Amino acid sequence: MAFIKALIVNMAISAVWYAIEWMQYGELQWDRECDDVVWWLYLLVLWYLFAHQN
Repeated sequence: MAFIKALIVNMAISAVWYAIEWMQYGELQWDRECDDVVWWLYLLVLWYLFAHQN
């Protein structure tokens, strides 16, 4: 269950991220590899935090 929560929050963060990028540049830049790394880091951190909630 913690993984699903983390995935949903991570997708919401990604939606905001891409919306802001679209507003700034008028297009999405899909070929940046750092975005993938950041996406995985957010997911891992969120999963850890949700899994260790009391």
